[in-house]
Amino acid sequence: MICVDSTPIDYPVWTVDQAAAFLLDQCGLEGPLPGLAVERHGEAFGRWGAALSNGKIDAPLTVTHVDAHADLGLGESVHMEIMGELLFEPMAHRAQSATRITDGS
Repeated sequence: MICVDSTPIDYPVWTVDQAAAFLLDQCGLEGPLPGLAVERHGEAFGRWGAALSNGKIDAPLTVTHVDAHADLGLGESVHMEIMGELLFEPMAHRAQSATRITDGS
């Protein structure tokens, strides 16, 4: 997944090509993989659920998330819910249960 957030010009985001180059050159990605791009973090669970349902991706899936900021522990407690509850639910129910996931988490 490549997440392209709407960010002020002071903190420009990478282009898709720059992000892909990072994944290839720095993370060892060897070629295209099935996946999707979202503009905001909060869209990911719904999009993963839809892609799983229509067979575009298969479970279990691996998520590679690359950006320049920490997504957990920024004043929200949702990371405790993710780590303590959501990950222990059956995979088929996680997308529906991820109601508190936001662009900041």
